[in-house]
Amino acid sequence: MDTVNQIDAIEAIKAKMLKTSFYAMFRTLKDPAKMQAGRLEHLQWLLDLEKRDLIFASGPLVRRDGSTDPGLTIFRVASYADAEKLALEDPFVVQGAVSFEIRGWPFGIGRINLSLDFSDQTYGFR
Repeated sequence: MDTVNQIDAIEAIKAKMLKTSFYAMFRTLKDPAKMQAGRLEHLQWLLDLEKRDLIFASGPLVRRDGSTDPGLTIFRVASYADAEKLALEDPFVVQGAVSFEIRGWPFGIGRINLSLDFSDQTYGFR
């Protein structure tokens, strides 16, 4: 397939994609002692965001050796500013346990058939 046909084929595929964006919060550990002290408040904050439909997913990041990083939260919001506002409310951030970086995550490939809140095992179809 020549270059022009490849570009046309790529554009045809992309035109059908969902075209939605999420924003990912990557946490970096600053103070391990503060992480442990703030864990309950952090989980309660995440549960509140989950119930308000403001997060797609959240959890620690695990290395091949089994060690973990403070984690990743993917916000379901309209802008970087909205994501940063939520990130600044994270008890881990407020207490100085972690720093963070926000990155946009535009995507158009994947599948979701039902909603499932892992925390309390509630589910729904949408």
